[in-house]
Amino acid sequence: MQKYIDISSTRAYASETQVNTLKPINPIESNPKFWLSWGGYYHIVSDKSLGNGTIVVNEINDPSGFSLNNLTKGTRYEIRKGLANLEIRQIKNLERLVSEGYQLYLSWLTRNPFKKMSAGEFRTWIIKMFHHPYNLLLGAFYENQLVAFVIADAIENVGYFRYSYSHSAFNNFFPQSVLSYAYITICAQNKAIKKITNGFRSQKPSLDKFKSKFGYRYITYPAIIKLNPMLQPIIKLLMPVEYKRLMGQYQE
Repeated sequence: MQKYIDISSTRAYASETQVNTLKPINPIESNPKFWLSWGGYYHIVSDKSLGNGTIVVNEINDPSGFSLNNLTKGTRYEIRKGLANLEIRQIKNLERLVSEGYQLYLSWLTRNPFKKMSAGEFRTWIIKMFHHPYNLLLGAFYENQLVAFVIADAIENVGYFRYSYSHSAFNNFFPQSVLSYAYITICAQNKAIKKITNGFRSQKPSLDKFKSKFGYRYITYPAIIKLNPMLQPIIKLLMPVEYKRLMGQYQE
């Protein structure tokens, strides 16, 4: 399986310009300048007695033990079918990523109702992602056509699966499953990476169910959460899903 995964340029990343969001911070030392945090801020603390809330993330602890054989029969089928039809490799052609990537993004939007970026906005954003020295961009290619891609990185000893986009027309090859498998495998091969996170716990159970197929589990961290009291009611009203997720409020 590993012959399909290009790991020649991967490593344990560490950058002073990125933030390890799982690193505990003492609240006494975390008062950022107001003009940099006028809306509020949050971070993990070392002890729940220091916090006023919780953050729930999807996490794989100790990816070194990750193996295809440990996954369910259905997940193994998806990965094997994907690897039989797709090539997984690091994306190195920026112009292809800008043009083909935007089409994937538009297809992804039909399944995920987020605010749409224009072609120009997407280009600006994806160029920034592409040139960041600590980002890893993995693509799934069908007959040399980009059909899905992910953006990930690792800071200190934590791998972060950041963004994932795919074209609906190629869902029968399970590109998202293959790319998830590829990134976890890369992390498992790097002894410096001790855990992997794949975002906050979602308000969409189906999304977290997909992540759980690869071994992600809910991990709750104590946190300090500060919101501008003047903005809090507005955020709660206009962004109820995001607000509940930030506050660790989920329906069981």
